[in-house]
Amino acid sequence: MKKIIKKSVVLLMAGAMVILPVTVSVQAKEVNNDTKEAVEYSTRATRNGTINANNVNLRSGPSMTSKILGQLNKNVKVKVTSTVTDIYARVWCYCEVLSGPNEGLKGYVAEQYID
Repeated sequence: MKKIIKKSVVLLMAGAMVILPVTVSVQAKEVNNDTKEAVEYSTRATRNGTINANNVNLRSGPSMTSKILGQLNKNVKVKVTSTVTDIYARVWCYCEVLSGPNEGLKGYVAEQYID
């Protein structure tokens, strides 16, 4: 599915800066409503994982600016059901929390924090 994202392009011409609005078609399955960034989904087989650091944010979307639903600490168990790569090549895991005070919550965690 193609999504249309409006961006501005800056051109330098003979010492003058010109800003032109352009429309770009991006191949993506969804545009993150929190940040308006295109995200590419890549589903993997469900796997279990363990959080490897303290105070890891569980977020409502695959973005550093998405709402924080809770914080997870080291050794909390999660079930990863899919992954998302944002436009900055950060990989986010959509997961369900299986242990700890946030048990049952679902949201996104940066992949680097899941073993």
